Amino acid sequence: MNITDIDKNFSVKIPNNKDNFRWFDVKEPPFQIYGLLKPEKGKYFSRMPEDVAVTVNDGVAELANNTSGGKIRFSTIQNILPF
Repeated sequence: MNITDIDKNFSVKIPNNKDNFRWFDVKEPPFQIYGLLKPEKGKYFSRMPEDVAVTVNDGVAELANNTSGGKIRFSTIQNILPF
């Protein structure tokens, strides 16, 4: 089932001109990450180091990669993120 068949408000309109987009890496300044460990190259964000999580129990090891509660702080002020 496609949700847009039920509610057109869920449709995403993608602009034809992709030059209007500017991508940023949240692991780099000026972004600030709270409540999560900065991932190693090719890894995901996590709540605690994997070697610690697996020593506690299976539930902790599984939930260590659940990023619920993690925060990324940023600002859209132009002098911080110049265009």
